[in-house]
Amino acid sequence: MFKNVSQAPGLAYWANAVLNRDGIDAAAYARLIGDPRFIEAARQSSRNAVARHTGNPLMSRNLKDVRRSIYGMFTLYLDARGEFSLKAIREVCAELGFASPGFAAAILMRLRMMGFITRDTAPSDKRMRRYIASPVMKRGYMDVFRNELLAFGCIEPEALDAAEALKDPEVFRHYALTAGRGLSRIVRTAQPNPITPFATRDAGLPILYEIALSGAQDDTYPPRGPVRMAVAPLARKFEVSRSHVLRLLREAETLGLLRRDADELTGELDETLREGLRVFHASFFISTAGCAYSALQATDYSGARPPPENADLEAV
Repeated sequence: MFKNVSQAPGLAYWANAVLNRDGIDAAAYARLIGDPRFIEAARQSSRNAVARHTGNPLMSRNLKDVRRSIYGMFTLYLDARGEFSLKAIREVCAELGFASPGFAAAILMRLRMMGFITRDTAPSDKRMRRYIASPVMKRGYMDVFRNELLAFGCIEPEALDAAEALKDPEVFRHYALTAGRGLSRIVRTAQPNPITPFATRDAGLPILYEIALSGAQDDTYPPRGPVRMAVAPLARKFEVSRSHVLRLLREAETLGLLRRDADELTGELDETLREGLRVFHASFFISTAGCAYSALQATDYSGARPPPENADLEAV
């Protein structure tokens, strides 16, 4: 099934670098960002994210900040477990430490307001109110993960076939199970990152991607040289107010993450922000590859190379 490319280590290598760890294996991270194709893969990931935000209103709402993204993965995990009810939300809250089980009703209401879930019109037990993940939301998240695997594919060719396999509902279900089990670790071990001021703001990450993508084509990525930081075009493109974009840029400048030339509508990214972007892209690539590998193994897809000796692939 998978292409045999000798210089690529295979999905199993990347899976072993992230599954059952509190962080990504340092050697795997160094190997990834040192790959000459990492720059193009990261650029492609950013282009995909910008296109998704501007071309898919539902996903732009679902992924407008990191908190909503976590709620989305929480929803997919519950749906993949096969029972989506208030009782199941309480159980998963306790399992993941995502929130106190006492907040289950509030979480359910929030998921409904976000449009992440709909009522199950044909429940097996009519005595219990059950829900399912919104089909449109599921397709949107599948596109997110597939696009990330496709971008990673220029480094790891096995990721290309994994992206196609993700169209299979059972493969996607196991992907969501693996990713969902990792939520507690993400919440528990997450450390502040230079991109956090962008990730926690409405459209903040796509705005950062758009800025980073505006560097010269012969520059590296994230760019070292000048980038465009014009407030009005960014506000129009991402459908936010000018004041929102201006506050975002001013805060980042105050934190020393970038330097702006308001008269020239340009600026430069500080090395700390450039490194934050590299870490974010690398983490997303490796985590996506790990979840995909685990899903392929769980569904007996043939062709994937075996995992490294003693690798435990039960959970992220």
